[in-house]
Amino acid sequence: MREIRELESLGLLDTSDGMVNVPVAALDAVYDAVVDYEEEAAGEEEFDDGFDDEADDQV
Repeated sequence: MREIRELESLGLLDTSDGMVNVPVAALDAVYDAVVDYEEEAAGEEEFDDGFDDEADDQV
């Protein structure tokens, strides 16, 4: 939740209506924050989403 609040304070998402509204340009940052939150909640050290992170960096 901390990451989501930080992203909201930066204007990258809006939770004013009780849902998380995310501009397309901020989807990667929000996805990473949610995955980080889920990892912390589950106590997992590493989460493999099945995507090649290096390919994402090349875009």
